[in-house]
Amino acid sequence: MPNPSPLLCLVCGFERGGTTTVSELLCQAPGVAAGFEGGFLLARDPASFPAVEPYYGMALRGWGLALEDMEYICSAPKWEELYRRLAARFRPGEGVRIFDKTPRYMERLADVMAKVPGVPVVVIVRDPRALFWSWLKRAGERPADWLATYAGRYRSYAAGYAAARDAGLQSRLLLVRHEDLSLRPEDEGRRIFSFLGLEFDPSYVSFSPRFQNVRGAGVTSAFVLEYRDHLTAGECEEILQATAACSDWWWEPPKEFAPAALPGEQASSAAGAARSPEERRLRRWAAVVAAGGPGLFAERVAASGLRPLDAVLDLSVHFARSGEGLARLVERGRYRRLDWEARLRSGGGESPLAGLGARFDLVAAHSVLPFLSPEEFSLLLTDVAAALAPSGRFVATLFLADGEGHDDRPTRQARGRSFPDRPPYHLSEQALRARAAAAGLSVEVVEELGHPSGQRLVVLRLLSAGE
Repeated sequence: MPNPSPLLCLVCGFERGGTTTVSELLCQAPGVAAGFEGGFLLARDPASFPAVEPYYGMALRGWGLALEDMEYICSAPKWEELYRRLAARFRPGEGVRIFDKTPRYMERLADVMAKVPGVPVVVIVRDPRALFWSWLKRAGERPADWLATYAGRYRSYAAGYAAARDAGLQSRLLLVRHEDLSLRPEDEGRRIFSFLGLEFDPSYVSFSPRFQNVRGAGVTSAFVLEYRDHLTAGECEEILQATAACSDWWWEPPKEFAPAALPGEQASSAAGAARSPEERRLRRWAAVVAAGGPGLFAERVAASGLRPLDAVLDLSVHFARSGEGLARLVERGRYRRLDWEARLRSGGGESPLAGLGARFDLVAAHSVLPFLSPEEFSLLLTDVAAALAPSGRFVATLFLADGEGHDDRPTRQARGRSFPDRPPYHLSEQALRARAAAAGLSVEVVEELGHPSGQRLVVLRLLSAGE
């Protein structure tokens, strides 16, 4: 058994189900964290990682990194320093141990392991019939050459694992069957954690998945035989013939085995569902009045200097479809939407962004602020300040009073519709600047948008040292 690294471990293998399940388990442990996929060690050296696609873009979104974060990380002189910087930017100030979960490492396992001497590696394998069906589900169709293509990929992973063993790296490898983990999660979880030098708690096998490709609320055996309902007996036989060199990884269930029921879709947010019809009406009015607000907002955000690779977090109320415009302006996956207020209501007052471990070039909020109390508004600013990259911006629309208190402008008529004499909540510009400064933000822009409900656009940035 290797001496576990205090900084890093690697997880690789067959990507559908197994590696992600292991990463979810590891993330339950205190002081251990990771993004979705890294792929860093597929590069020749840290400086060349930006040219490794799609992993560079995947790492940006999967680890919640801003562009300047990645530039700093990739300027590291050695791999150990790259991961040290990654940990510091991914979880600032926490001193976490991270794991890089990249299935494709298994194809080049000996080379990857040579770049990080002493680092332990967990390898996940799976029965090819179940894996091929999982790949087919993700593809959404059956390409004409699917069996040959999938078999070639399966064998290349097996060859990478064998090469690492032949290179004398066996002591740093732990092989885990996906099926064993699914049927005996506590036993296998304890084995994985022991190999990595971590304390295991049986409660870790139940979790709230971080990623959409993880279904259910924990480790489940529901999918180990799902392929039997979708692949013919002939197809299964062809798969076994094509992977005969990997027969050690085939799996048959024990007698009287009954898989768990397939998990249902997750329920929608209780906080959002609990909103009254009147509150929903007010939100619709503030966000999409006369269908002009979201479009105006998206256009203004784009004009403020949005770059294709910017990491964007959108906190707009869910009635505002401005996200469609923003999402088209950034690389797929770099746009993320989150109902900040719903998280606040369901989280007992804790900071809704605290668990993201992400830094964003842009945080956007169309029509979210009018529905917050002054204390909640201050919490939002503090939360956003912690999530922004050093040069990031917070762009929002909100109602600003002309004086110290509420705006007493009369009912307005716009585009043939009437609007109340005041929105649910107003904030003076002076109060906005004071609350922003207390959160470490500076108000750069206050601009009339011509929005029919009277909202104004504000742009805030992080205060620099000495301001």
